[in-house]
Amino acid sequence: MSTAGNLVFQGRGSGELWVYAADTGKLLKSVQTGSHIMAAPITYAVNGVQYVAVQVGYGGTNIAGYTIPHSSAASNYKNVNRIIAFRLDGGDVPTPPALVDLPFPKPPEAHSSPAQLTLGEIRFNEQCSRCHVFGLSVTPDLRKLAPELHNAFKEVILSGILAPGGMESFSDLLTETDVDAIHAYLIDQAWQAYNEQEKSIGKN
Repeated sequence: MSTAGNLVFQGRGSGELWVYAADTGKLLKSVQTGSHIMAAPITYAVNGVQYVAVQVGYGGTNIAGYTIPHSSAASNYKNVNRIIAFRLDGGDVPTPPALVDLPFPKPPEAHSSPAQLTLGEIRFNEQCSRCHVFGLSVTPDLRKLAPELHNAFKEVILSGILAPGGMESFSDLLTETDVDAIHAYLIDQAWQAYNEQEKSIGKN
């Protein structure tokens, strides 16, 4: 965004709002917000005081199926959606809490066949991976499911018990056999990640 006062404002994924001189390109100021800035800034005035505001937070339908890049503020701070308004005599921007990457919990016991794991991987990639990826993302890493969600896995996928939170039923696309296979695949992947985690802890 450029202004009549010879300023250019640019928000960055690293969480910084950069301010340049429009005529020379000289960097005048950089403010760290702790939040990924995706939206374009806007400016407005209230009672003669000019403000610059920007919506922040990592997300959007086109990036739900990808891990958050290390360059993003959302890889270091909790991903909080908010609107930040700046003014010339404003103070420091409060940053969100530091991101805590929870460890892999011990998964349930695995009782699956190679054929079931193959089917589960196929169905997961077809129906689940567009939103859920393994690693830090805007949606949960399903290898880290809590015990109560493992116990209610079919109800979540087929009955839509988490629909109010955005996880709709997939009963029109998946059968019980498919869901059992996806669950088995996730448990298998969880065990692989958990075992690697425990080896790493042992080395330390």
